Amino acid sequence: MNMSIQNIMLSIGVNRFHTVDLVRQMSLAEHHYLVTMTAMKIAAELAENYGGDHKTLTFICLTHDLHEIFDGDIPTPAKERNGDSCFDRPMTQDEIILKCADLITDAWFSSNYQVGRNGRKVAMNCLVRMEAFIENKCDETLALAANKVFEDIISGPLGT
Repeated sequence: MNMSIQNIMLSIGVNRFHTVDLVRQMSLAEHHYLVTMTAMKIAAELAENYGGDHKTLTFICLTHDLHEIFDGDIPTPAKERNGDSCFDRPMTQDEIILKCADLITDAWFSSNYQVGRNGRKVAMNCLVRMEAFIENKCDETLALAANKVFEDIISGPLGT
């Protein structure tokens, strides 16, 4: 997506998970950063099995939801109801890593910052969606890498 830098700067004011009560909001800019860092960790876990390009992976991670600056956050279930499902189309390794990172960060954020019954339901749905994607779209090596990164995020040691 070709977008002016002025519009990209607006990503800090676009909130995700707007249909859920949360302890804190996550901006689109934060989401892009966390997805990018998570994807880089997955690629690093793959080591020699990573066949993509780090520059391309970084770019698609940092820009994958830029349309939400104009459209607002579109919850994944709504996208799926409208026929936009990543399960139904072939994907490159970089696209699969991006989607893993996207789902991992959503599962982590919703689990840590949700409030109330609806928040718990959304957090559980994010986790189920992440697990289903990894099981159905990742080869064994990529599934192991994505699951290791998720485990490190939720229970790994804090610090350096």
